Amino acid sequence: MRLRSSGGSFAGVLLAAAVLVCIGLGAAPAIAADTDWNSLTTDEQALLKRFAGEWETLPEERRERLVTGVRRWQGMSPEQRETARSRFQKWQSLSPEEQSTIRRRYQEFRKLPPEERKRITRNYQYFKSLPAEERQRLRKRFQQLTPEQRKQFMRNRDLQQMRRRQQIDGQRNRPGARTDRQRRRGTSRQFN
Repeated sequence: MRLRSSGGSFAGVLLAAAVLVCIGLGAAPAIAADTDWNSLTTDEQALLKRFAGEWETLPEERRERLVTGVRRWQGMSPEQRETARSRFQKWQSLSPEEQSTIRRRYQEFRKLPPEERKRITRNYQYFKSLPAEERQRLRKRFQQLTPEQRKQFMRNRDLQQMRRRQQIDGQRNRPGARTDRQRRRGTSRQFN
């Protein structure tokens, strides 16, 4: 799977993929929503008022996605709503070609095995946690690699992360090591 489109940035692609996840575009709802206009609450109708005139002509799947999105919106905190607004504005600023590419890549991502999706998500979270200048440095370095070098780079990074986790777990499990609970409390093991 390619991670960079021509003219678009890697971060932009990931951001837009996150938007798709957050607002549920292209994703089927987990539970079918009751999509009859009159069965919607007053608040739901108010949020969907721009669709009121055409509601009955919209495909059922589209109505389900809209209702599911409204219900998700209603369950968000003010901070989550602001984040969603910002992401949606960025999504709308993308060209139709960029949106199409992101939708396609999102579908490809969803088809990956769960472990592969976890690995990609873990790598993305790690990348996001880095300082801006380190992310920029890695972007430049990554862009200069061939596709095979990129795969090898990612494999090596995954191995390093796995070894670090094993090392941390090994330190926690050695005889006399403090348990997580003791570390939080600031106490140590007592042996008689």
